[in-house]
Amino acid sequence: MTTRTAKQVIVMRKDLGMRKGKMIAQGAHASLKVLRDAGTLDEAAGTFTITTWPALAAWLGGRFTKVCVSVDSEAALDAIVEKARAANVPCALIVDAGQTEFRGVPTKTCCAVGPAWLEDVDAITGELPLLEAETVVRSLAIAMHSQSEIILPLLQLKEFDQYTTTHSTNVSVLAMALGEHLGFSGRELRVLGVSGLLHDLGKVKIPREILVKPGGFTDEEFAIMKAHPKEGAKLILERDVRLEVPAVVAYEHHIMLNGGGYPSFHFVRDTHYASRLVHVCDVYDALCTNRPYRDAWSSEKALAYLEEKSGTDFDPVFSVPFIKLMQQRSVQRLSVEDAEVSPTGGGE
Repeated sequence: MTTRTAKQVIVMRKDLGMRKGKMIAQGAHASLKVLRDAGTLDEAAGTFTITTWPALAAWLGGRFTKVCVSVDSEAALDAIVEKARAANVPCALIVDAGQTEFRGVPTKTCCAVGPAWLEDVDAITGELPLLEAETVVRSLAIAMHSQSEIILPLLQLKEFDQYTTTHSTNVSVLAMALGEHLGFSGRELRVLGVSGLLHDLGKVKIPREILVKPGGFTDEEFAIMKAHPKEGAKLILERDVRLEVPAVVAYEHHIMLNGGGYPSFHFVRDTHYASRLVHVCDVYDALCTNRPYRDAWSSEKALAYLEEKSGTDFDPVFSVPFIKLMQQRSVQRLSVEDAEVSPTGGGE
């Protein structure tokens, strides 16, 4: 019997510019209000009984899955609430009294959609942008345009290989989107974002003529290319030992679930879960990008390849939900032709 997944989504108004602490408080209030509305308070007995339903029981008893997305206006928030109520999906709207913010004016700040079955919640909120992922991407963009010793080598790579810079940005966004879809915490999303951004950093050590070669590699050239995971891990740890997980991902992102790929381990062991997650995103984006030696695959063809290789090349724990995510939602990828990234933040 297939186990259904329950989910709750917090929809936050981004246009209000609320402090992070304020958003957390409002989101928690919305989440609890759904449960309060589902229950009955007996003041005389001092008890509160929650009227449970299958999705709520699955949500409370299983993995705690909550996602934060955003809207840009009160009208957009009202539309989500109306859509949820029309679909008979539990929904709680929060109206802040405005005593500490909003100049004393009662203000609709957010709502909680669910707990309900994942497909029902996604039908209402699936097209909304991720609040946490947007924050992470914005933080990464700031870092990319700073003098950070970690990010600068990746930007320097753009001088002769726009593909790697664009690809790394896409992998970062895809990894965060998949992590968010799986209910990872904000801290885990940030780690995935940085890991995706830096996974190919070792390519700065690859000679330009090999890196951008339009045809197949000789054995000697392929041996040089296969050194980039080790070089990337070394570069990351030399600059900041706190980036342990991104360093591990840089080292392991070409290793398959069945142990194939490179580099090879001296002893059999599992790769880090972040490496297996990034590996899925890395291969998908690479297949969907035009290269001198082949045309880009369609998303459908690339997803079919991931499905075919799940259980051998790819960990089904990540490849299966990634396929579902990409089929259900539109995740924005950069194209090599359109992307412009430079240390000063301007175009060329």
